[in-house]
Amino acid sequence: MTLGEKIYSLRVKNGLSQEAFGEKLGVSRQSVSKWETDQSVPELDKIVMISELFTVTTDYLLKESVAEPASGQWKETTAAGRTGQWNGASAATGGSGQWNGTPGAAEGSGQQNGASTAAGGSGQWKKASGAEQASDLWGESSDTEQDAYECRGRAVVKRGFSYEYKSKRSWRGMPLVHVNIGFGRSAKGVIAIGLAAKGIVAIGLAGLGVITLAPVGIGLLLSAGIVAIGGIALGDFAIGVVAIGAFCVGLFSMGALAVGQFSFGAIAIGQQVAVGDVARGDIALGFSEATGTVFQQITGKQGGFDPQDVLRAIDEHVADYWFIFKQWIKGMIYIAAGI
Repeated sequence: MTLGEKIYSLRVKNGLSQEAFGEKLGVSRQSVSKWETDQSVPELDKIVMISELFTVTTDYLLKESVAEPASGQWKETTAAGRTGQWNGASAATGGSGQWNGTPGAAEGSGQQNGASTAAGGSGQWKKASGAEQASDLWGESSDTEQDAYECRGRAVVKRGFSYEYKSKRSWRGMPLVHVNIGFGRSAKGVIAIGLAAKGIVAIGLAGLGVITLAPVGIGLLLSAGIVAIGGIALGDFAIGVVAIGAFCVGLFSMGALAVGQFSFGAIAIGQQVAVGDVARGDIALGFSEATGTVFQQITGKQGGFDPQDVLRAIDEHVADYWFIFKQWIKGMIYIAAGI
């Protein structure tokens, strides 16, 4: 079976609707539908959550050739040390079982035989931990530097620190708050915080959202960072309707090198109006140098010039639909003139 067919089968066997299943994973019903029809593939963290929810292995989900085994054996070595045996059904579907163990010295082992009622079988796995607080196979946060697992003879090593928090409340299939920190992890929520973040408010190293605060980010309304793209973009490299930064491109741009329709900066290149130490545009107002096709004026760096000529040129040659930007650039000219 394909991954989608396995997800569908597990969901139906456990009596979950697509909407209820999606809420457990923090995704929309449409996302679940696309998974089950193999139109898209769940993210890695979602696959881990599915495997934990239905008590199946990730191998079973990801490999078409792997069938869920009928029985298994579980051995554990713990920091506290104990020996015991557990037999019973998986707790994922309300099963119960019993564990009998004896305490050991520094180390111990245990054995478990049971059936997974979520997928009709159980697996065999062994876990070794190097500290009292060890991560489990399902990728929860760990305080150890390294956790090692052996799953069906295959070693899986997890290094470094990771942390995840997801609020129970959601909006349109997204948790209100999702914090997911760790190498290779991403956060998605109304407020998303992580190395890679996607949400209405996105905070991270790389971000995509309505409001984005990230070194590299795209924000529909506001983006602030080193490389910023957005409605209002603030950054060393900024691209937006309004762009402010060292190097910026926008309808209204302000920076060391400013390029746009209306530009203000050390070097200003404006299709409509350019104001700067060096200005290039239809209407150019330069302190040291100005080149304009319609109007140009060099004021000198001392300030205190009469701005009436350049303001008159703006009113006469710049279309009215640029009204907001016209007022902004006029304001910058008044400031430059010391008025």
